[in-house]
Amino acid sequence: RGAKGDLIFRWGNPETYSDDLHPTFNRKDKKSFWQHDVQWLNDDSKPHTGDILFINNGAMRGVDGLPNPNEKRMGFGTGYTQVMELSLPSNEEGTYDWDGEVVTTWSYKGDPPQEMFAPFMSGVDRTPSGNTVFAFGHNKRIIEVTPEGEVVADFRPPGPGNLFRVRRYGFDYPGLSNLK
Repeated sequence: RGAKGDLIFRWGNPETYSDDLHPTFNRKDKKSFWQHDVQWLNDDSKPHTGDILFINNGAMRGVDGLPNPNEKRMGFGTGYTQVMELSLPSNEEGTYDWDGEVVTTWSYKGDPPQEMFAPFMSGVDRTPSGNTVFAFGHNKRIIEVTPEGEVVADFRPPGPGNLFRVRRYGFDYPGLSNLK
């Protein structure tokens, strides 16, 4: 199918694909809604090395999970944010299998889903323990969950402003050595 720029794989919004890659579009096929902080899990000290982790913000998505193009408020009250981890299909040569199936390895959303919503500015990180920590930018909320989805931290930093991204550092991180 040839090079299509710097993108090496397309997933989640077939409406944006060229006709030769995805000739038909059904709104139920859309899975990606204004994603943020897309990253490779490329640190061997963290589980699922090789997968992709990101915040699926959920703007313009209804509580039913389908696109809501008529939404006037980006999804506040009906949309929901989801943290997703994907495994991309590869072949025996180690390159991507363009016709293979993308597998959702892990995901997390609120209960009910709209309890957790960030229309923009969010970040995610995987810890060596396998926990996932993520931040919602607009309301300054940081949550950490176990691989089983148990919330182990839910923190809202005080003061004005927004959060852009979150990273989890261990107690042995050199930048924390002077803190008690």
